[in-house]
Formats: sequence, structure tokens, C-alpha cells
Amino acid sequence: MKKTLIILCLAILSTTTVFAKEPVSGYRFKHYMHEIFKNYRNANISIEMRDYDLAEVHTRHLLENLSQIPNFTKDLRADGINLDEAFLLTTINGLRTDVTELRKAIKAKDAGKMKKLQPKLLQSCIGCHTEANLKWLFRLPMSKNLFEEYMHEIGDNYAMAEQLLASNDIDEAEDYIKIANQYLTLLEKIAPYEGPSGVILDRKRFVNEIGKAQGFALLVLDDFKEKRAIDLTALKKPLNNVCVACHEPAMLK
Repeated sequence: MKKTLIILCLAILSTTTVFAKEPVSGYRFKHYMHEIFKNYRNANISIEMRDYDLAEVHTRHLLENLSQIPNFTKDLRADGINLDEAFLLTTINGLRTDVTELRKAIKAKDAGKMKKLQPKLLQSCIGCHTEANLKWLFRLPMSKNLFEEYMHEIGDNYAMAEQLLASNDIDEAEDYIKIANQYLTLLEKIAPYEGPSGVILDRKRFVNEIGKAQGFALLVLDDFKEKRAIDLTALKKPLNNVCVACHEPAMLK
């Protein structure tokens, strides 16, 4: 029986290896492309808030996303998308150059240069969607509920920080805690009386819980500067309380 299971496992691994060499789906390509846009948007927000350190983090992540795109261009064929690969790679290279220049402007706090480069990056996204005849997929402002998006980004970035800490990558984990804290700030500014599906929230309680979570996040970051160690345990409960303050009235426990 054991021998049969071993042979079956080897056969599955062999089959998976063969198929992994072929285009499977455009999902990974789309994921990284939209991460590029998200990091572009977050960099813009950080620049507007004059948080240039965090703007540098977002643009660094943007460059990391860009480096992944050439690996997955052929996967688009599996979804029936025949994008001009030469055009795409030219666009990606141009975008990489522009992001590098934006990072220099951020470091120099050159507001004039930042203002010129920010819309130029956006044009690369629009150009790609136009070339692929997918203009209908690219609309500003985005239709997605910002309140819901920011709520989930807080959890996603906290989870990423946890993963990085498990890998002992504390410097990168620090960046993701900063991003989660940025989303808390953004959430506070748009905190509505009405939540998802029209549920009436206790806005005072909700904003209060956000403030507590922000305070704990700053304490964790200060502790990191002093001890070069991060303990996310203290931050877990305040972040959970933010979620509960929204989910509880909506009965989404």
C-alpha cells in the first residue's frame, strides 16, 4: 500500500512539474500588475501626507512587482489575451525608469519633480489597458468601496508582517506595520456612520478603537528602533477590536 502511495505521489509531482512549464493562467500577471497600481496609489497618498519614508517603501515594493511581470507574460495566453509582449516590456522598462526617478525625487523631497512624475506613471497603466482593449476595466475613481478595502488592507498587511517575522525578516516586517498603520489613518479620515450594506456604525466607538490601534502600532515601531525586535502580540487585540467595531453591528462575527 505504501509503495503504491509513493508511486502515485511521484506521478502527481511529475505531472505538476510538466504542466508548470506551460502557461497556466493570467492570474499571477494580473496580480502583480494590480499590485503595481496599488503601490503607486499608496505612494501618492504618502506623498500627499508628506510621509516620504513610507512613500519610498511603496515605490520599492512597486519596483519589486515590476521585476516579476516578465516571468508571467506568456500566462496571458491561457486567458485568451494576446498582448503585444514587446510593447509591454518596453512599457515596463519605461515605468521602471520613471519609478527610479520618482524615488530620487522623494529622497530629495523635490515636490515639483514628484508632481510631474506621478501622473506619468499612471499613463503607463492606462496605456497598457488601452493596448489590450480593456479600457472598461480601468476607471478612476475605482468603484470598490474604499472603507471595506482599507479595513481589509489593515489585516492583510498585519498578516504579512507576521509572516516576515516568522522568517526573521524584521526590517521588512517593520515596513508592513507602517503600511497597516497608514491604512488606519486613512480609515479614520473616512470612517462613516454607515458601514457595509448600510449598517449603522457607532462612529465614536469605531474611531476610538482606531486611535488605540494606532497608538499600539507606534509603540511596537518605537520598541523595534530600541531593541531591534518586534512583538506583534500587543497589537493583535487592538486591531481585532477595530474589526469587531465594524463586524459586530453588521452581525458578521
